[in-house]
Amino acid sequence: MVSKNSHQRYAPPPVQYSTGGGAFLLWGLALYGLLVLGVLFVWWMQTDQSQYPWRLPVAAVLCLTSGLWALAWMLRVFLPAGHIASDTHAWSINNASLANVSLNGVPQVCADGQRWLLLRVTPLGLPARWLWVERNASPAQWMALRRALYSRPKPNPVTMDALQHSGVSAPSPG
Repeated sequence: MVSKNSHQRYAPPPVQYSTGGGAFLLWGLALYGLLVLGVLFVWWMQTDQSQYPWRLPVAAVLCLTSGLWALAWMLRVFLPAGHIASDTHAWSINNASLANVSLNGVPQVCADGQRWLLLRVTPLGLPARWLWVERNASPAQWMALRRALYSRPKPNPVTMDALQHSGVSAPSPG
């Protein structure tokens, strides 16, 4: 006999989770800034400092300022703060640029750092977007989000009775 509620048993949990840049992303940006300064310092050490002593400070300010402005713009455009939600049947997104828009399918996990996820979502009728989620945004909901993203409803299980009535032989164990 096939269970009538078997699809509910495998349904992913409903979840609503905050998106946007968090502490991990900010530390990554700080590390990027230190890397740029390190490269500039090595470059400065390889040049003649007596002729142009102002090169390093000017280059550092220009590179860091332009780099941080570009990253801030990218974060605002590509990783907007908002919410992603699933009601076990469909996903939706709600942020500054998209007001409660349904998604085309399940968000795609592009990078999984266990404490953070980079998701690619496709709102209905719109181009794909990127979402950044971190465990720190809502630790109590983190595992529910992960289960909802990674679980797929499984087909109804077929019992031995159903196999026998259909004339199909069940596989032998071992």
